[in-house]
Amino acid sequence: MTKRLVKQLLFCAFATAALIAVFLWWSEQRLSRAFQAGLVAVENKNLEGITAALDELQGHSQFESHCHLLRGMSHWQKGEVQQALSELGSAIGHPDTTSRALVCSGRIFMEGGDHTNAVRMLTGALEADPQFVEAHRYLVATYYDVGAMEHVLQHIDKVIELAPADMRPWRMRGLILKDFERFDEAVPAYEGALQRSPAPHVEREIRSELAESLLQLRKFDEAIDQLNRLESSADQQAMLAEALLAFGKNEQAERSLERALELEPQNRRAMQLKASVLLEQGDVQSAADMLQVAVARHPLEVDLRSSLMLAFQRLGQTESANAQQVEMNRIRELQDKFHKLHIRSIQDAGDINCRIELARTALQLNKPEAATSWYRAALSMDPTNTTALQELEHLDGLLSRSAPAIRN
Repeated sequence: MTKRLVKQLLFCAFATAALIAVFLWWSEQRLSRAFQAGLVAVENKNLEGITAALDELQGHSQFESHCHLLRGMSHWQKGEVQQALSELGSAIGHPDTTSRALVCSGRIFMEGGDHTNAVRMLTGALEADPQFVEAHRYLVATYYDVGAMEHVLQHIDKVIELAPADMRPWRMRGLILKDFERFDEAVPAYEGALQRSPAPHVEREIRSELAESLLQLRKFDEAIDQLNRLESSADQQAMLAEALLAFGKNEQAERSLERALELEPQNRRAMQLKASVLLEQGDVQSAADMLQVAVARHPLEVDLRSSLMLAFQRLGQTESANAQQVEMNRIRELQDKFHKLHIRSIQDAGDINCRIELARTALQLNKPEAATSWYRAALSMDPTNTTALQELEHLDGLLSRSAPAIRN
């Protein structure tokens, strides 16, 4: 065999190998695109798109796990839970599908109120891929459902790290820290949310929450700057009046207060601030009259009762002042109990009884939404808990009848 012939044969062999490699690469890319199209179809709840992707992937052994994943997601969207979990279980083990399969399984358990298995699946997804942001997002949701707020904040921080352009975790972080009265930490979270171009209606909510946090920190000039960016409303005008009073701009503050009360005559913040102005001006009877209306409308606000007690004392109405003191003490005891239970729930994410007691205390503090949330938190940990089921059912019945004592 001549050297020329050997070279020709080698060239043909190399060319054939190259063509096969190109074909395999192109085929792999085509199948990968089909899989990605299937995932998009799942996201859009497009069952025809899922079926088309499966038809293209079927019979290719290297995409067997991908088919199991898509079939599992399809079963889930059709409400076929057991079939979904079976298919998703078969998708675990392949690097392309393990994290997605575990997250989808976690979501199924979340929907079924099974907090323990939801956390197990979602944590498993992170063990397979620590950078899989969707696992962190759903851990935020499931920990939020059971009131484990420190865990919520940890995973929010990871979402912020992995998806820095997303406004939502910044805003949620601000809300949680504000509720915990950690205003100095809430402010930068809200500012981070505003830097990420929220929708106009969300931006207004964020600026209002940010202004409230700034007022609590006595950063009145920054609060005014945020409030001036908002449309006029009772709360906006009342907060603006509070900041203006802090700067001694009494005439401007009073105009804002009058505007707030025009917009919403029984606005709690505006009524309390107006009563404080009347007390300072020596018009004690008018302050007392306004505060009695405010307390009747907002009976569990300690600050209102404290101002009313002071007004009664200045009017020499000792018995009425003492009655306000007694009620204030009762409310403060409930608030202290609620606060301690909240801390306990953070320290022990598995304490069901603590969450039921939080729900009951929230009801005593006239917080039906918080009560509902805590009952559901207990049920997410134990869906068969008779106490939580019965008490939540009773609460739902009260809310459905729109009982004023619950709705206020």
